[in-house]
Amino acid sequence: MYALKAEKNNGFTILRHSGNMLLEDSVSLRAELEGYMREKNVHKVAIDMSQTEQVDSSGLGALVAVQGVGVCSGKALFLLSPPRHVLQLLKDSEIEGFIGILLSEEALAGSITDPSE
Repeated sequence: MYALKAEKNNGFTILRHSGNMLLEDSVSLRAELEGYMREKNVHKVAIDMSQTEQVDSSGLGALVAVQGVGVCSGKALFLLSPPRHVLQLLKDSEIEGFIGILLSEEALAGSITDPSE
């Protein structure tokens, strides 16, 4: 089970994720995330993962699919403050670097400055 809370800021949406990104969550999570990626006037989406507990390959697949939607629509997806186990999963899956990583809120603030990027 998971929860997403959206915060919008000048062309940038921050999605505060809590809970899991597991097989049973992956279909609804993907649909919900894709909805945010398709919103007008949104250029960048960051998923705050600081409260994410578990991620499996299905959850990772949902993130990759959403990244693809972003690429096709000219939008950027970032993972904000992902836990160590998520970083390791990205590395083990050999997709490290495919999705942007922001390690802190300060890095996020620097990314918000120009929503047209």
